[in-house]
Amino acid sequence: MTIDHRPRRTQPVPGWVDGAWAWLGHATEGITWLVGLCAVLSLIGFGYFPFDLHDRSEARALQAQGEWVTTGDVQVHIHWVGGRGGGYHEVDRVRVRLDGNPAQIELENVDAAQDNPLYDGIHEGWQQPTPITRYQAPLDVRVRRDGDSTILTAMAKVDYDYWTEDNTDPEFGLTLGFGGLGVTGVFLALNSLRLKRRTRRGGVLTRRQARYENTRRARVAVTGRRGRP
Repeated sequence: MTIDHRPRRTQPVPGWVDGAWAWLGHATEGITWLVGLCAVLSLIGFGYFPFDLHDRSEARALQAQGEWVTTGDVQVHIHWVGGRGGGYHEVDRVRVRLDGNPAQIELENVDAAQDNPLYDGIHEGWQQPTPITRYQAPLDVRVRRDGDSTILTAMAKVDYDYWTEDNTDPEFGLTLGFGGLGVTGVFLALNSLRLKRRTRRGGVLTRRQARYENTRRARVAVTGRRGRP
């Protein structure tokens, strides 16, 4: 068996990819921070969209097929969220006992409507709910059962109301995502035109602009397309 030791040729990068990359580097000249900010906003919007859509879908399934029950046995779990400027506590889990069942059931979409973080007088871990943590007993819970009356999904009323009363969180995420992309495109196009206009008027080229011009000229020389030097 003969082994071919000849080096393999690397596939050339398509010209349009090279040109697009060069244009992007040129168009971001001087506005990199602004483009980065728009990109971050887009990532946040697109990142939250699937989670918000899932949570709202669960609430709507409870709305269509669920029933209300009330429980007096509730526990909340407090979690510490750290950050550069300090930190805060939040309720990240809630468990209840329903139908006299000894096993506890964890509620879905906990703390959806909570806008104010918890700071003082709170310790981490499982504990009885208080006016600060919310979810105090008696607690109304929306549950969905299967054909054997086994509970499939359960959600506290405060979170259920948040997701079913004209909630638009998923749409807001998409708007933020596509809006960030759209604004980024507008900024890049306008900045590219501004830089080209300045170059035609005899302005001094930056390193990035010079690299873009060299790439453009090389592309014109290879493809034979007419273009301004």
